[in-house]
Amino acid sequence: MAVLMVWRNEKSWTGRWLKVSVIGGGAQGKSFVVRLKEAVDNEDRYFLKELRNQTNRRARNRFEIEAVTYSQLEHSRLPRLIESNAHLAADRSAQLYIVTDLISGVSLADKINLDGPLAFDDAVALALALCDVVEYLHAEGYVHRDIKPQNVMLRGSIPTDPVLVDFGISFNAEREGEHLTGTGDEIGPRFFRLPEFAPGSPLKQDTRSDIALVAGILFYVLTGLSPSVPIDEEGRTPHQRLAARRLLQTAAEHRSIPLLLMLDKAMAPNIHNRFGKVEELREALIKIRDAVPEPDLDPKALESEIRDLANGVANREIARNRAITQHAENEVIGLASSLVNRVAHDLYTTTSVGSSQSNTASTIGYGYCHAGNQERRFVPTVQSMVVGSELVVTVGEEEVLRTDANEPNFDEQFRQRVARIYLSGLKSLFQAE
Repeated sequence: MAVLMVWRNEKSWTGRWLKVSVIGGGAQGKSFVVRLKEAVDNEDRYFLKELRNQTNRRARNRFEIEAVTYSQLEHSRLPRLIESNAHLAADRSAQLYIVTDLISGVSLADKINLDGPLAFDDAVALALALCDVVEYLHAEGYVHRDIKPQNVMLRGSIPTDPVLVDFGISFNAEREGEHLTGTGDEIGPRFFRLPEFAPGSPLKQDTRSDIALVAGILFYVLTGLSPSVPIDEEGRTPHQRLAARRLLQTAAEHRSIPLLLMLDKAMAPNIHNRFGKVEELREALIKIRDAVPEPDLDPKALESEIRDLANGVANREIARNRAITQHAENEVIGLASSLVNRVAHDLYTTTSVGSSQSNTASTIGYGYCHAGNQERRFVPTVQSMVVGSELVVTVGEEEVLRTDANEPNFDEQFRQRVARIYLSGLKSLFQAE
């Protein structure tokens, strides 16, 4: 095979390349399958794109950027640049062309038109593969901006092996001047007309647009419908429209809820409400892919199972301990309240924020503050614990009771200890500072 040099100074592709067939093309260029003229015995075929409007300076400059983009990127889901003369953009006599790998297979648009929507797992696998290549583009400083079914080629016509093509309107800050994509231009695919691509928008270079377009591709391959616009005349997003909603729910089955939640965010009309990075979309897709069906629920059987669990030995023990510690806590609070009612009325009850109850202990800060000066307060910590076979109660740092947990005895000594602690504390609230 002849040695290929990427940048060629030929004024036209017809001197080196032989047209094998016509593919068609888009607004920017005409497309062909070609082979090298001098490689008579070689069966290798390539994809050639010729600039359609050769007299337009802006189109020539953008075509050069597209060729340079291909030359600078290297990813398994992107075609390689084979050769181009687009570096001659300033020479009006040069008929600009780009030659890249020919992806053997069909476009995603043709696949869906011929065979209908993809199986759910294949659709998610396709979207994850596109996430990989779009993440690579963003890391290299590029925004594709034209991700649509016609620009996704399926290698070998396999739906889970996509290749992203056509960088005709891609953006790279290092190479593009404002004269190529101004705020007054409308760009992007009609497949999904994002608001940031409309004339007057300053957000035409935002990576979140690519993320929304990948989500739009997933929507398309599951429904066979283009998302068209982020919000329609009735205020509905693509996946909220009746026909699409039914198709999505049928395709996703038990995964329809996380799928719709993901689309809510990925295709949000407001760019600021979307996923900020491709990684976030990938994580959401993986969760959807790996979601398992919820088990069939028999409420009565579940209630019976819960009752059996609650009545088990371990749970009965926990319930018993909680009842014992709560009882002890109430005994202390009752004694303290009785004392206050007898000796003072200018006090407010107060509790601390950190009260808690565990399987074996109950803790609360319980005390009083002065009505005239709420900074003067006495709030000791009351803790009741089941330790082995005993119930241990402390107020502040002082133990006021240690008794049999099964038959607790809140005796006179317990009452006197609690009374002494609280009376001492209450006295301090009324003493002159």
